[in-house]
Amino acid sequence: HAREVLTAAVVADARTIGRRQRVLILVDLATAELCSGNLAAACSHATQAAELLHQAAFTVGTVRLRAFRTAAQRPLNSAALRALDDHLIRIAA
Repeated sequence: HAREVLTAAVVADARTIGRRQRVLILVDLATAELCSGNLAAACSHATQAAELLHQAAFTVGTVRLRAFRTAAQRPLNSAALRALDDHLIRIAA
């Protein structure tokens, strides 16, 4: 429940949180969800971070998002993970 509250706060307070901070918070949330076994939520947060990174490059955020992706390699057949990969490919392009 705490993660859901934090997620809602990040999204609701997007105007006051800088893009870079939002990327890092979203990657942290993705990692926490991954550790909890909630791949769909993890990929959702990571995809949001990837979309922000696609709009404006941020090296630290990109490195942390790629580290998340490496940690999430177990279920390669997941549609959510494939969607994340699509976003990561666009960042790299």
